[in-house]
Amino acid sequence: MFSTEECILDFKPADSIGRLLGFNNTRVIEANTEARGDTTVQISRPNVIRVKCNIVSGSYSNGVEDHVIYEFYPTVDPGYKMVVTVQNVVYYL
Repeated sequence: MFSTEECILDFKPADSIGRLLGFNNTRVIEANTEARGDTTVQISRPNVIRVKCNIVSGSYSNGVEDHVIYEFYPTVDPGYKMVVTVQNVVYYL
């Protein structure tokens, strides 16, 4: 357990989100402070965003059956708000 005055973040595991956020190692962050990464974060523009739900079936992604219920292509740069409205909602019973 950690106190409310500091938090220990371990970014050592290979599958850690730390590298995506610009951190290379373990960090101790004190309360009410900001943490800056060791490197600059490189955010690239995604080609497609897929919304998945594992209780649906019958959709395909790249020729393989998948649980995709909707997908769209972003029209704004990373860091900007995306507003997406589904045009044709289809319900199956």
